[in-house]
Amino acid sequence: MSDVPPDDVEEEIEEEPVMGWNGPIMALDVWAGSLDRRMFHEVTWPDLPLSMGWSHGSDISVGTVDELQVLEAPDGTRYVWGRGRFSRTPIGVDAARQVGEGTRRTVSVEISDGSYTEFPVRDEEGNEVGWAMEW
Repeated sequence: MSDVPPDDVEEEIEEEPVMGWNGPIMALDVWAGSLDRRMFHEVTWPDLPLSMGWSHGSDISVGTVDELQVLEAPDGTRYVWGRGRFSRTPIGVDAARQVGEGTRRTVSVEISDGSYTEFPVRDEEGNEVGWAMEW
């Protein structure tokens, strides 16, 4: 999805049913990625349902997050797993289509508060290459 929503974000679409979604939101106890140097151990969330935004920090909703839980995979990795619905607006249907086609596969979490430790990240030679946060 682009960061620019279509003009008709509020118009209802009646032709097709809106699909629900479920899947991992974030992994716990592992690094979020090589560019996103965060590691989360314990998380909480506000009362559900939550609005699901068009993009990170967006106030344009494409659906809802109706259920969240921490699940453990067979390999021991813990995940925050979510379930929800896409809205019947054009932007919600477009988001559902992109997820269904596999062209939209990433999620972004919004961290509002908490305590964390910052520490330097070093390369193989010991040079400081950035900072990381452990929550």
